[in-house]
Amino acid sequence: MKVLSTKNFEEKLNSLKNSDKKQIASIINIISQVKEEEFSAFQEKSKVVLVSKDVFVYKSKELRLFYTVVKKEQETVVLLVDIAKRETPIPTQYIKPIASKNPVYNPTINPKYNPTINPVYNPTINPRYNSAINPMYNSTINPKYNPTINPVYNPTVNPRYNSAINPMYNPTINPTYNPYINPHRNSTFSGLIVYDLDLSIQYFIIKASENVVLFYDFDLNWEFLGIKAEEAPLIYVIFNLENEWIGHMVSDGSEGFNYFELNNEWLYFIK
Repeated sequence: MKVLSTKNFEEKLNSLKNSDKKQIASIINIISQVKEEEFSAFQEKSKVVLVSKDVFVYKSKELRLFYTVVKKEQETVVLLVDIAKRETPIPTQYIKPIASKNPVYNPTINPKYNPTINPVYNPTINPRYNSAINPMYNSTINPKYNPTINPVYNPTVNPRYNSAINPMYNPTINPTYNPYINPHRNSTFSGLIVYDLDLSIQYFIIKASENVVLFYDFDLNWEFLGIKAEEAPLIYVIFNLENEWIGHMVSDGSEGFNYFELNNEWLYFIK
């Protein structure tokens, strides 16, 4: 395959340290050796991910290389467009959530413009003022005191012991294998999307069971899980994959959630 690059890509490449430049050069060399008729099979084998309509990401160790495939003078060309570190969120220009789920374009789901879903202005969804949604004061939603919502003590909500809610064993809840729950491949993806307070996309959420939800980043890495703790208002207690309690998310009363750390700092909103 012929490989070209954009000016933006060249600038990013020049800013990398030498070891990262060598890694990128190795990726480019691999791609350039692939025959055009074998390129689709190469992408599938390499677990290349489609992150928007026409932009792919190739992951190698801690680096990610973004590219698109174009026709140039009757020849298929791989055009390199960007580079990012593994821990850096995928640039939002490569992620295109449907407009109704994008707070940049839909002010009704944006807490900056809709005070009813903003815990700063709505005390009913603010755990500082509403003890019913604060695990520090409500033991029924605190996994330290309620073993039924703690995966350390309840194997039915623990993916280590319940394979039905473990994407490593259940491909139907794994977006790598199920395109319908993969926002990269399903333009009508209806799952929840997690945004930080600057409206940058961070994660998406898959429902694993009636009581368990899974958080994935946009590289399709499983990051966290949530255990339903309360029905009204709907509350999930959040754990990392080591079963450590790290936060909770509370219904915003409008088909979404607000996510809080253990100290009740508001980190994300979810739509």
